[in-house]
Amino acid sequence: MIRLLRARNLALLVLSLMPLAGCSESGGTDPFVPIEFSSEDAEMNAAIAKARSTLPSFWKAFEAGVADESGYALKVRITDQHGTEHLWLTNIERSGGETTGLVDNEPTIVKAVKRDDRIVIPDADISDWMYMRSGKIVGNETMKPMLKRLPKEKADQLRGLMAEP
Repeated sequence: MIRLLRARNLALLVLSLMPLAGCSESGGTDPFVPIEFSSEDAEMNAAIAKARSTLPSFWKAFEAGVADESGYALKVRITDQHGTEHLWLTNIERSGGETTGLVDNEPTIVKAVKRDDRIVIPDADISDWMYMRSGKIVGNETMKPMLKRLPKEKADQLRGLMAEP
């Protein structure tokens, strides 16, 4: 059951449930399948804007490395000739002015990257961020519009995991 997972594993589960494909619309509600949104979706674009505007708070927490915080991840827009997809990256590293991370989702649209690739993260392509604090999800603004497309029980479980539902 989702509540019994430790915070580190919980972050990975949430990341796997919540990939965001950004180039087409789909009404799917299976939480193990990416939920697709139109690139013009106003609610999702507002969530991305909010996440981007609060990115400095993510970097502050990331750099502080507080004991009860873990699972730092960035959602990044990746585009290739096949389309655009927003994927979670974990194992974030910053060095020499460059940010990198490991692709933590299996891409379904783009072919330029695959799960476990370490890629450079351009700041302009960051669309969301999250980490776990005392077992609760901090950030992950793009999950909020997705909750409306999930079955009520799953959406309620995920809301219960969020520091700010």
